[in-house]
Amino acid sequence: IYGMSVSDFPLPQNIFIKGWVEHSIFQKAISEAPILLRLTTHDALSVTVIEAMSTGCEVLMTMPYEFVDVLNEHDGIEVKFRNIIDRIQERGMIPNQKLIQKAKTDFNKETVIKNYYDKLKDILKK
Repeated sequence: IYGMSVSDFPLPQNIFIKGWVEHSIFQKAISEAPILLRLTTHDALSVTVIEAMSTGCEVLMTMPYEFVDVLNEHDGIEVKFRNIIDRIQERGMIPNQKLIQKAKTDFNKETVIKNYYDKLKDILKK
């Protein structure tokens, strides 16, 4: 677990709290992980999710976003997790190319700047 120093509940022995680490350490970890869990009570579109997508890492999160798996109060995390693991195994453990492409097209510098510029124009027209 990154970005957290102490757990409010007991953790299984195979889960470790890494705390806050340098960005390069986190990037290396996420590039080696097949799945990112982002289970928050509130969130916007997280840079962490974009970084995970850019490496082809599957994402399971509590906030809806295109191309990620969403966990809500009606879902069982075990079923969602199993479905993701099955997809990864069906691809032969190869990173998800659709996620990589989505991150490249939606979050490249030019696209982000253009979207902000267009949004700013819309706001100023009102």
